[in-house]
Amino acid sequence: TAPAPAPTPTPKPRETVPLATVPEGLILPETETEVVFFEDFEGGIQNWSLGEGWQLEKVGVNAVLEGRGHQWVSLRGRSWDNYAVGVEFNLVQGGIHFNYRWNEDARGLRRYFIGTGSDSLYLQKQIGQEFYELATVQLSLSEGWHRIEVRGQEDVINISLDGRLLVAYRDEVPILSGGIAFETLDDSSVCLIDEVEIRQAAAPAEEEKIPAGTEPEPPAPSPPPAEPEDKEMPVEQPETTRPPTTERPTAMGDSIIKFLPYLVGTVVFMAAAGWGLWRWRSRRKAVK
Repeated sequence: TAPAPAPTPTPKPRETVPLATVPEGLILPETETEVVFFEDFEGGIQNWSLGEGWQLEKVGVNAVLEGRGHQWVSLRGRSWDNYAVGVEFNLVQGGIHFNYRWNEDARGLRRYFIGTGSDSLYLQKQIGQEFYELATVQLSLSEGWHRIEVRGQEDVINISLDGRLLVAYRDEVPILSGGIAFETLDDSSVCLIDEVEIRQAAAPAEEEKIPAGTEPEPPAPSPPPAEPEDKEMPVEQPETTRPPTTERPTAMGDSIIKFLPYLVGTVVFMAAAGWGLWRWRSRRKAVK
């Protein structure tokens, strides 16, 4: 069932510091974001908890959410911390609260709410039964459709209407997370809601997480280089001029060396035979 909190008291307007004098740290920079939720109500209202005054209606061919009287509608089971919510709305009459970082539990409501009527926009905070006025700006809201965007980053909140930044505020005791809800403010209020979009900073590339209390494993040692399969495989070497060496002769030289003793013996034998023949002839001559 939809929540039925006590009616929000009418805020006491309080002028905020003009944006021209707001420190740069209060104006959130544009960053890369991704859509984490989108609702145009064309598929129904199953994501929402509706009070009695809220229902699905058709405007032309478009499905929209319509709220009447002092009633609530909230997004079911969704909560974020740092996010931006953009909403298309048509305030037909009365006023509406756009609830940001909205929480409801046994302690009551904890939320920021941005209220707007035809002539002002204000930011307030509720913690249980305590309400805190944070900022108020005057405006002239024309009839028809408008777009409001609320962005939060830790303790800083920026509120824009139709692309124009109206509020930049830092809360010293911030509500850091929660969902969204809408609240029409009195019995005469009528408001149409469409194209609810929630964005968050784009997620970084995932890294492997190491459980707490464990040491990362050292990298495995590199395997030794593989040896070549054939160690006898010749390796080509560049041609170079080689100096003279005393290497062994070729095959012909090997044959000569092999038979050299026989040749020497033959020569010696023939020389000895010749010398003996010469002595024999010399003696014969001497006898004659």
